[in-house]
Amino acid sequence: MTDGDALIRSILAAPADDAPRLIYADWLDEQGRAEDAEFIRVQIELARLGFDGAFHTDDRGRLRHVPAHVERLTERQLELWYDGFGRPTLPAALDNWPIFPHQVRGQLVRVRRGFVERVTCRCAEFLAVAGEVFACQPVTYVRLVDRQAVDEKTGWGFGWYCAGVWEQLVDDIPAELWKYLAPDGRPMIHFPTSDEADAALGTACVRYGRAMAGLE
Repeated sequence: MTDGDALIRSILAAPADDAPRLIYADWLDEQGRAEDAEFIRVQIELARLGFDGAFHTDDRGRLRHVPAHVERLTERQLELWYDGFGRPTLPAALDNWPIFPHQVRGQLVRVRRGFVERVTCRCAEFLAVAGEVFACQPVTYVRLVDRQAVDEKTGWGFGWYCAGVWEQLVDDIPAELWKYLAPDGRPMIHFPTSDEADAALGTACVRYGRAMAGLE
């Protein structure tokens, strides 16, 4: 394992902690990758100031609503992003997640604090390469666009079902992912709202990805 790999691993082990990211930025400086390092620091500073800090394609239109120093940081963030397209470690994810090359400029990936934080994709795509992506990016949010919780309309709320429980159901959850959603082994699980159901599935996806990457 190289020094860079070890530093990335420390970021993956503590996604909420800025310190490993800043240490990695210092290392990037030492490797002559000053702009990559700056991208991480700028995004972290934006996040600490309470500005989202995440890259969005419409950020330029929102700059008039933020303080001047945040505007300067955001402009610099965008310059670094467009100049380097995917700083600092996104290319590794691009190679491993097939949808990224087509969707990275849209809504299917969010880069925050210098790394990929949120991903939206299909269930099969996620299962195919989750381990590889979680091994190089500190992803903390996943949304599966082809899975929608069943509205029971019976007072039970919104439910997820394990694959094979109901043959006609297209939104069932594969068994390898289900064990992270319902670790007690029950074949179905319900939530009061669709948002809560989506959040639970997203958490299960993150746990699955981290497990596949050997992080849990």
